[in-house]
Amino acid sequence: MQAPTRIGRLFIMVALGAYFGNTVLFRFTMLTGRAQFFLQVLKLIPM
Repeated sequence: MQAPTRIGRLFIMVALGAYFGNTVLFRFTMLTGRAQFFLQVLKLIPM
């Protein structure tokens, strides 16, 4: 395999991995925020 092809593939893999990781972390943050809100509404944790 040629070097530019290998470097390009590596760059794309890193970029897509970072994008996917950012999406997962964002959704997890939204989930924890919703869970905290519901626990506050149910008076299970203080406001």
